[in-house]
Amino acid sequence: MAVWMDLSHQAQLRPPSMPQPVMEIPWSTRTTKALIEEGCRTIYDIASRTEQEWLRVPNIGRKSVNEMREVLATFGLNFGSAR
Repeated sequence: MAVWMDLSHQAQLRPPSMPQPVMEIPWSTRTTKALIEEGCRTIYDIASRTEQEWLRVPNIGRKSVNEMREVLATFGLNFGSAR
């Protein structure tokens, strides 16, 4: 099942030298709350963990992980790539 996200704002995304703040990305409500709870501030905070690490976080399930994977891909990142 594909997660729908409006990424039409991509022209406003920051270059890699300026990490994209997590709160400037249109996440689902559940993902937003979980990322705040985990203290994630930039897209690199998300990319610093593996998919399995994210699946162990309360309120992060397969749908949230898929959503994060799609957004990471728009930045040329994937889980575990910012370690």
